[in-house]
Amino acid sequence: LNMIRLVYVDVANGATSVNVDKRKLLEIAKQGRESSHNVYDSLFYKLPVYRDFVSAGRDLYQALIQSLKDYNRPREDDNQGVEVGLKRPIPAEMAKVLGFFQYAGLLMPTGENSRGDKGVFELYLLHFGDLITENAVIGRRTKSLQAFVTAFASQTHQAWPRISPDSLVKPERMARLFKLSLPQCQNCGAARASEQARFCPSCGSQLKIASLYNDLVKQDISVLPLSKTIVARIKHNSTIRTIKDVLLDSDRTQLRGVRYVGPIRASKIVQYAEEYLA
Repeated sequence: LNMIRLVYVDVANGATSVNVDKRKLLEIAKQGRESSHNVYDSLFYKLPVYRDFVSAGRDLYQALIQSLKDYNRPREDDNQGVEVGLKRPIPAEMAKVLGFFQYAGLLMPTGENSRGDKGVFELYLLHFGDLITENAVIGRRTKSLQAFVTAFASQTHQAWPRISPDSLVKPERMARLFKLSLPQCQNCGAARASEQARFCPSCGSQLKIASLYNDLVKQDISVLPLSKTIVARIKHNSTIRTIKDVLLDSDRTQLRGVRYVGPIRASKIVQYAEEYLA
């Protein structure tokens, strides 16, 4: 938004004018991207169970930037892409990370686009600060402020790279890269010294060991304090089957798609799953 306020185009009478120089634009872009990346990095500490998701997500985001950079390199200034299209289905683990990107302001969903037999793609607008500082738009060495204005003003939904999730993360690597981390001490909330730790370094309480935790994550949702009717309805109307599936339901979209499961009940189900692992 700051970039929009500080950089504008006046098209009255066919004239174009800009009220900020290139140096200022680059400074604004750098500040904006650093702010959003700091928010994203903070999730490593705010959401300890998803530490591996946050860490792997950094490489995933750079892969999206690189895809757009490669796509834009041969294109004219007025036909640069600022969005990427991810082909459905998107794995639950990847969808969870995309949700983290949205929370930090690094991505913004802009809808979907069907390309017939080529599939349906979910479109995401990337952070303008990253597009500028990473040379993902107007990638040539010499560039003018007017070139950036032309690129951003001329964006269309037709100019975006089509990306298969499998090309970003190989299916066989998904489970290893995006795994749920062991929780903090269930008694005092202190961080674990290591995954092998058996007792809390702060209060001395016994900690869940990795094998037990993995078993808990794989448990059927029927172990949660839910009625048989709700469990059956969730399984019939979504792909959710296990505790892990509940935790990976990005934005609770699957849960909220189940009849009689509104935002409040969906949040409660997620809370039950988190408490079950604590």
